[in-house]
Amino acid sequence: MSAQAPGGEMVLRVENLVLEYPLPRQSLFAPAPRHRALDGVSLQVARGESLAVVGESGSGKSSLARAVLALEQPGAGRVELMGQDVFALSPGALRGLRRHAQMVFQDPYGSLDPRRKVGWIVAEPLDALESGVGAAARQARIAEVLVSVGLKARDAEKFPHEFSGGQRQRIAIARALITHPALIIADEPVSALDVSVQAQVLNLFMDLRERLGLSYLFISHDLAVVRHVADRVAVMRHGQIVEEGAVEQVFREPQHPYTRKLLAAVPRVGHPRQAVAGATTAP
Repeated sequence: MSAQAPGGEMVLRVENLVLEYPLPRQSLFAPAPRHRALDGVSLQVARGESLAVVGESGSGKSSLARAVLALEQPGAGRVELMGQDVFALSPGALRGLRRHAQMVFQDPYGSLDPRRKVGWIVAEPLDALESGVGAAARQARIAEVLVSVGLKARDAEKFPHEFSGGQRQRIAIARALITHPALIIADEPVSALDVSVQAQVLNLFMDLRERLGLSYLFISHDLAVVRHVADRVAVMRHGQIVEEGAVEQVFREPQHPYTRKLLAAVPRVGHPRQAVAGATTAP
């Protein structure tokens, strides 16, 4: 089932994506079994849009993220980023395209090199993907993105252990922003954070989208998070999108039994779209 985006420029287009992983052989004489992590997935993300992909562990969400970033080679299907087929590009052309899509990972502790200062960590995609950036311009970009996520320019001289979990995730977001991408892929970016910090980081995502015109592919198992950050939602189960649509429509009138099951498990503790005061200050 295809998640059809509204009209506008398409930042990301995924068509009939199939991705399989080999499983351990049951015997030397039997063919190697394969697990189909993605089974004909299609979706689109327009410029400035936030699409959430939701499902339980093992549904294929993270495999989708890796395929979109060309970190996994699909068996079939197509991924277009900024109108270009990522699997048809030369390594050099793909490297140039990668700056348009960056990722924020789940673990704000494991995703930051503890031996490096924050400035080096934040600038890593810039150093890898953009040549010819001078030292002064590099420092200015580092300061710009740190301030944009609610940190201070002088934080570039500190190490990750000097920051809280929420602040570390802000550092990871700054790293994703350093190449001025069009698309941010956020893979469970608040699930490792304290509940008191989650809403502040989510509000930061939404503020950055408003200010910078970012598009999001927001991966989560938490429907309350999805309702806070997304315009549309695609529900994944066993490697397939079983339902898609506008967030409020899907929440109000879910069509698939699996979606109804997920919604039934969401705690009812107030309206999830309420903003949190001080969301742009680092927790």
